[in-house]
Amino acid sequence: TRLQKKNLVQGKRILVCPLDWGLGHATRLIPIINSLIENNCEVILGGSGNSIFLLKNRFPSLQIVEIPSLEIKYNKGKNQVYKLLCSLPKFLKSVRNENIVLNRLVNEISPDLIISDNRYGLYNKTVDSIIITHQLYPVLPKAIEYLAHLYISSKIRKFKYCLIPDNTEDVKLTGLLSQKRLLPENALFIGFLSRFGDYEKPAIIENEYDFLVILSGPEPQRSILEKKIVEQIENFGFKAAILQAKPQEKASANFGNIHFFNHVSDEDFLKLVNKSSNIIARAGYSTIMDLIALRRNAILIPTPGQTEQEYFAKTLESLNYFVFVNQEEINLKMQINSLKRLSRITDDFQFFKDFGSLKISL
Repeated sequence: TRLQKKNLVQGKRILVCPLDWGLGHATRLIPIINSLIENNCEVILGGSGNSIFLLKNRFPSLQIVEIPSLEIKYNKGKNQVYKLLCSLPKFLKSVRNENIVLNRLVNEISPDLIISDNRYGLYNKTVDSIIITHQLYPVLPKAIEYLAHLYISSKIRKFKYCLIPDNTEDVKLTGLLSQKRLLPENALFIGFLSRFGDYEKPAIIENEYDFLVILSGPEPQRSILEKKIVEQIENFGFKAAILQAKPQEKASANFGNIHFFNHVSDEDFLKLVNKSSNIIARAGYSTIMDLIALRRNAILIPTPGQTEQEYFAKTLESLNYFVFVNQEEINLKMQINSLKRLSRITDDFQFFKDFGSLKISL
């Protein structure tokens, strides 16, 4: 029965840790945390930076422990490979360090289970560990793609389960990222992870804004995109709301037809979505899962040089759900016409609901 299945996590002390590379790794953990709380678990949040700040505001009663993660910065140009290769030694050191920190924390807080989102060092020999990731086979230049796959595979084997946020049946939107080769034996598709997984679309949308712009990702590319979009909105006379992805700064400001919001609650985010005729966003996977949950088409602008986002944007455009635009080719008047020709996003996608529905044993 459902109650018997819930005993997999019922009443356990569980450490949940998002990666701090953008807010998406934190927001997609919200349905996971909600499920654990509903199962009477004692949830402890581990992490740092904006991601843990966001979850702290969302779940103010939960205990927080510091687990630093590497801060990634991008070039101003399109090619990010050299920058990322230069960051590789720091990344490998960061994974080792977070494992050291986790082993110390295990002795201090005695968790029954560890759940991490894309943090390869958060496993322990004495405690069951789960990693959540959709990046089993990263899309990278051929020279380094296979080496990255070998490294990721070696780390995933150290976890009891690898949970992949994607359809449990039918077409997998992660595509080659999860299915280029055989799945690891500990991997399981669990449905999309979105804080809006149970969202009911309103019958009427108030068209207060021509565009809702959802910014995300590392600097300086986040600010470069913001500047480009602001220029076009001002030139064409559009009215827009811009979410700046700065959860530690809560002020908002109005400049002419543009309303800037540093960060908003889930409730206010839904209001902005329902008041906006069109949406612009990065092509991050967590953002895409939220847009699918909200059944909203959008213009996807990948972070330049971020091959995974480019892959998602191209794939989803081929399904006629989203418009793919390179950052240097933004023309909002043209893209509005492209949005009108898209197919309606259906309710057929599968979303994670509860740990009791997963075929796992802990």
